Amino acid sequence: MSEPTEPTESTGSGSGSEVRYSFLTTNYNKADVLERSLRSMLAALPESGELIVVDGDSTDGSVEGLRALGARDDRLRVVVSPSNLGEGRQVAFERACGGICVQHLDTDREYAPALRDLLEAFEELENEYPDLVLCTLDSLYVSRPGPIREAGGWPPLGRVEERVFVERLCRSGAALRILPVSLSRELPTADTVSVQARARKWRLTARDLLRVGFPLRALLRYNHRRFPLSKALLADLFSVLGAYDAREQEPIAIEPGAPRGPEVVESWQEVLRHRASFFPDGEDAILSPTDISVELPEEAWIDLDVESANTPKDGR
Repeated sequence: MSEPTEPTESTGSGSGSEVRYSFLTTNYNKADVLERSLRSMLAALPESGELIVVDGDSTDGSVEGLRALGARDDRLRVVVSPSNLGEGRQVAFERACGGICVQHLDTDREYAPALRDLLEAFEELENEYPDLVLCTLDSLYVSRPGPIREAGGWPPLGRVEERVFVERLCRSGAALRILPVSLSRELPTADTVSVQARARKWRLTARDLLRVGFPLRALLRYNHRRFPLSKALLADLFSVLGAYDAREQEPIAIEPGAPRGPEVVESWQEVLRHRASFFPDGEDAILSPTDISVELPEEAWIDLDVESANTPKDGR
């Protein structure tokens, strides 16, 4: 058996100044949109910041592109580490030097300049909320390192790693607060547009949902609630294949009371809508424009419709 490959890191020339902010992201085979995405992150990153990209050993020239960009901007640190999404996010977090981290940036998204304003909003709100973790509807997480360590960091999952990460935060004592804004847009990439790529991600997602405690019947019910019959039957096939794959993987411990019904399969936002009581302070965790003095773009704000009843409909 071969030995595990150690992560390797390359950096720019280095500015020598103290790092205050860490932007953290992962990449795997996104070479066609990588530079556009990273330039938008770097444009929003203060000069006293760093951008860490953990590449999962891409095969499409991403690593070469990352190193070339890093040679032109010394705030960029590139770590090559064969890893899945959750593992890569944890590697990035462990390498971070900043006192404030922005996590779950994605290299297939382009970020608005208002991403920098999110830092100001966090620094304003943390005076009110100790151990604050501020999250947005496009899945950015701004915090000091301490609450993330206390929660246990990122789970080693290739898919649905964010779902379990949020559940850990909900039970760790962190002050999780949701700013209902979206500061990015998706960039179409060859890694996701092909039928084969989408089928593989369906199967991997089903595998990891089963690993974190969803019963197969919940996934099947979800498929038929969401899709027309022909597509639901195809999704059923990938769910069954994912169940087969899950037997070869270690299960991931779940947080007590974490909902596992068919109405909350896709994301933590579904949990917030249907089981707000699982979140610290329930619906009060959702902030509004009046809670911050920072003016984010009006078009960034999203109406998050949360059900008033917190009684579970399906599952636990």
